[in-house]
Amino acid sequence: MKPRTPVCGIGTLGIILALAAMAGGCGDGHPKRVRVAGTLTIDGKPIPNAELRLIPTQGRPALATTDPSGGFKLGTFKPGDGAVPGTYKVTVVAYERKNSAIRWLVPKKYEQAKTSATTVTIDAPTDELKIELAWHGETPEFDHPPSE
Repeated sequence: MKPRTPVCGIGTLGIILALAAMAGGCGDGHPKRVRVAGTLTIDGKPIPNAELRLIPTQGRPALATTDPSGGFKLGTFKPGDGAVPGTYKVTVVAYERKNSAIRWLVPKKYEQAKTSATTVTIDAPTDELKIELAWHGETPEFDHPPSE
């Protein structure tokens, strides 16, 4: 009597394991993320080279640096990998250097989650998230380095 050959060889087992990993989500051990891109503006004007941070109540923030037209792609674990669905406080740091002075491109209240009242909710992939900030009558601030 001839021994039976198993139907499931090593190649088939590899395919089964790969399919199981894909069915379980991203497979990278991190929470599910959705791709998020959009624009950051203040009073309708793009904010270039801004550090955008979306701070959740729990978990890791989603981060991006805006391009010259205020565009961004969020990343949570690596650049551009998206954001975990949820509600976030928006923080922004944006300034430009002029000689020895620093001109802030957004009010300083947006710098920290505890003083920023701006929130966004992410629940699905999007390329059109619009984050609109406002000066509300304030004027851009200038910081000067201390005299030496």
